[in-house]
Amino acid sequence: MSAIAALVPVRNRVDGKRRLSAEFEPSERRALIESMAQHVVTTLMRSGVVSRVMVISKDVDFIDDILPDIAGVALIHQPSSVVGLNAALGLGREWAMVRGVSRLLVLSGDLPLLTVDDVRELGRRSSPVVLASDWAGRGTNGLLLNEERLPRAASGSAASVNLISDFAFKFGTDSLPKHVEEAARLGAPAEIVLGRGTAHDLDTPEDWKLLDPAAREWLLPHDPCMERSSTLVRRSCVSVAMMEHS
Repeated sequence: MSAIAALVPVRNRVDGKRRLSAEFEPSERRALIESMAQHVVTTLMRSGVVSRVMVISKDVDFIDDILPDIAGVALIHQPSSVVGLNAALGLGREWAMVRGVSRLLVLSGDLPLLTVDDVRELGRRSSPVVLASDWAGRGTNGLLLNEERLPRAASGSAASVNLISDFAFKFGTDSLPKHVEEAARLGAPAEIVLGRGTAHDLDTPEDWKLLDPAAREWLLPHDPCMERSSTLVRRSCVSVAMMEHS
């Protein structure tokens, strides 16, 4: 099979992951976004089945700050005029199609348990539409479109469907059944994959609690200055910072 181009949407580091705000300070949420995005992108490139990764984000400095030395990775800036995840992915798809992509993988940027085997497993699938489900079986954490021209089932005409260009992204609430419906609309067989690394995204405090201690540690290395439970430690860190900058 031909190599895959992957499209990874990444939250804005300034205000992303708001559902975690009850448990994490803004600096911690920023660190989580950075750690997960770097992990997902490097895992994709190490898999051997992905030739290029396109990171789409409103954060224009993301590549320079977090992924400066990884060959094959490009940043697509999401302008303010492009609103919402699905519209942003549409912009990324246009970028990919100009470059002659024949297999397009959309993968969430917040998969802390993703492994190269997870990516290779998706890459082995040849169904026109491959969906990586979340644990609940309602969300879509990965969507692989394998280029294939199919009869346009909805119209009954002789015109054909190009999956990569014609598939409408439905990311959001209950996206998995919506993506299955979209595949059916285009007459494209869809295959659902449930893997440990692709099923566990990190959106809520409950998702964090399900991670083992080792995963938590590499995602958010222990920093005494981030301990919210200790006012004394907080004051100590502030004092040290003031001395360093005096």
